[in-house]
This record gives sequence, structure tokens and C-alpha cells, in this order.
Amino acid sequence: MAVTIIKTGMQCSVQDLGRYGNQRYGVPISGAMDKHAASVANLLVGNRKELAVLEFVLHGAVIRFDDDALIAFSGSGAVPFATTLQKSTLGESTLQKGMEAQLPVHKAIYVPKNTIVELQYSDKGCRMYMAVAGGIDVPEVMGSRSTYLPAGAGEKISAGSNLEVGAMSDVSINMMRSLTREFVVVAKWGAIELIEEAGSDYIRFLKGAEWEQFTKVSQDNWLNDWFTVSNASDRMGIKLEGGQLARVNSGEMISTAVTQGTVQVIPDGSPLILMADAQTTGGYPRIAQIINADLHILAQKRPGDKIRFRAVSPLVAEELYISMQEELKRLERNIKTKFSI
Repeated sequence: MAVTIIKTGMQCSVQDLGRYGNQRYGVPISGAMDKHAASVANLLVGNRKELAVLEFVLHGAVIRFDDDALIAFSGSGAVPFATTLQKSTLGESTLQKGMEAQLPVHKAIYVPKNTIVELQYSDKGCRMYMAVAGGIDVPEVMGSRSTYLPAGAGEKISAGSNLEVGAMSDVSINMMRSLTREFVVVAKWGAIELIEEAGSDYIRFLKGAEWEQFTKVSQDNWLNDWFTVSNASDRMGIKLEGGQLARVNSGEMISTAVTQGTVQVIPDGSPLILMADAQTTGGYPRIAQIINADLHILAQKRPGDKIRFRAVSPLVAEELYISMQEELKRLERNIKTKFSI
């Protein structure tokens, strides 16, 4: 089974949940920016949540399915539409008029061979994830299929890329049998209750290692001001524009460990939230650490979006993370119960 990328849109990459265990060598975790959405999409098609998916930034991508497939979308940033192809008398694939249908997120979808899916414009969110039953089967690099192009790790996708899909699990096979028809079929069940609104304004955080080194005015700005996502944001980090932040003493710091969610304050006083492709050490002061449970909300912010920050305790951060993981386990358990032989 294979998937062909006809157009990549703004950005298309293969991602899983990340390349863990190598940060001590200076290797970024990478993986999906919105790991929650990637996990949900995988579980909906009977995959393990760790399998590789396609990550799309905004709209414009076009994908062709060369074989019958079971897919699911999660996240936001685009609206998927499907068009089924048919063979012409000349033996070439042509679009079948009037067969375009909008596809939902957070539901399993059966797509027959020669279906085209196009990601069209949406005014919400930034990243969409597409899981295929069996997972995107590209070679592993250091235990992960995630793409990190600065180091040449992972599959570089361009127009015409043909991506193999792995073997489907028994659960996926049973799911697909229940949906197989002549045209696209959407499952009646899904995970709508797990959708997190990309428009959430508040991002929760823990005070960073250098919090007490910042002036009282800077601390107040961080807690009370609105910040705007800058155009200079990418998979490495989200730069914010807004209230300027400064330490009481502005001397240089020794480089120390950083990770996804660490908020560094760069020399011009702007906060930079490190994301999936972030470096493993940094020499800028850390004013905050975004809690793990809110990183997926940040991943859906697009340039121009405004956010505010709210402090929580380590206990609350832990409880929110555990609750999110329990929701995923519940979804996986329900699907296995429904479709296991």
C-alpha cells in the first residue's frame, strides 16, 4: 500500500512522537508539533499511537491513495476534501465530477483506491495530522521516523513523493472491513470529545529556573500582557511579540539544558518558546516552562494569534498530563474492544 504526495502545501513532513533518549548527544526530540493530535489520529485507525503520520502546515496539500486505505485526521489548520477518481476510456485517471465531499476530523474514514484528498483553507489552527492504518513506513533514524531536516534525518517530502504504508493491525483490518464500500465512508463513531479548541487563549506554565532573576515589571508583564505569535516562528520555536522582559542583572549565562516548552528570553527581550525541533542546550534565561498538557495548543497557533499565560503548580501540571494520557488510553481500549476478534 502506498500514498502519493501530489502537492506538499506550505509544509509536509513525516512525524511520530519523537526521537527520545538522544538529547545528551545534542539530538533534538523532534516528532509531531501537536503530539496529542498525532496520537488521536493513529488510535482512530487502530494504530499504536507511536506510529508515523503526516504533519501538514495550513492548507494546500494534495494526496492520492494508490490503494484502499483507512485514514483519520486530527488537529486543525485545514479542511480535508475527498474526490474519488475513475478510469477513463484511455486508461488514465480522471476526476469524477460531483463526487467531492468534506471529510471530518476525529473519525475513521475509508477511502477507496484512486481517491484524492485536498487540504483546503481553514481560518482556525495551524497543523493537521493524517494517520493511515499501518503507519507511514519510512526508515528509522536513531529509533524514530520523525523528520529533522537540518541533520538530514527522516524523509524529505516533495511533489511526487511515494510513501509506503506498513502492515495493518488486526484491529485496523476489522475496522476497514466494517467500512469498505465503493466510495468514501466515514465511521459513525469517533473521538469528538477529545478535540481541544485551537482558539484557547490561556497557556499554562511553571515558573522557570531563572524566574526570580527577572524584574518585578517583567514578571508582571509575563503574567498579565497579551503576546502575539511572530512570523519568525517554526518547528524549532515560537517567538512572541509583546511586553519586553529583562533580568535584574543582564550578565551572560552558562549554557544549560532546555527542552520542548522551555521559554527563553532572547537578548532583545522577546520570549522564545522552544518546540519540537529545539536544541538541547541554551544560554538564555528561562522565565517559564510550558506544561506538557498545553504544548499541543501552542502547536496550533499561527502567526498573529494572541495568547496569555497562567501559572499553575507542578501538581496541577502533573494531573493535567495524566488526565490527557488516560483519555488516550480509554480511546485505545474502546477501539480494541469494539474491533478485536
